[in-house]
Amino acid sequence: MNEDTPSEPVKTCLECGQPLGPGRRDRRYCNDICRTAYNNRKRFDSTVTIMPLEEPSAEQKAIDRDMLAIQRVYNILLQNRIKLYNLFNLFERAVPIEDFNRCGINLNYFTSVHTDDYYEKPFKMCFDYGYHIDGNTVYLTYHGNEIFIN
Repeated sequence: MNEDTPSEPVKTCLECGQPLGPGRRDRRYCNDICRTAYNNRKRFDSTVTIMPLEEPSAEQKAIDRDMLAIQRVYNILLQNRIKLYNLFNLFERAVPIEDFNRCGINLNYFTSVHTDDYYEKPFKMCFDYGYHIDGNTVYLTYHGNEIFIN
């Protein structure tokens, strides 16, 4: 080798900084792990922007409070619907009041009132499942279409 020719600088991995060694001339990483780690870090750094903390406006606070209340009510309705679905599949049409009460359905929340063709009584609906309390028996119904708040 001729001492007069300048040597080419040693290329290093963009992720770990280790020398690349033999291989393709345009290599930038020593292995797939470093390539993936570098690209993931680069992608993460480009998507994360730190916003200055500022106090939300009174209007935004009111909206956030309302959205939280709506989410809580929706979660209660959804839990009621799941419990009615399970009761309907277990007991079909009629449930003893004791078993119904053990389920923990929140009777204050329902989406609509529907009059069933078979019983001709008003059923409190949680979306597509409903109930009607008659003495010591609770009658269940399923209405094929989702029923929302009227």
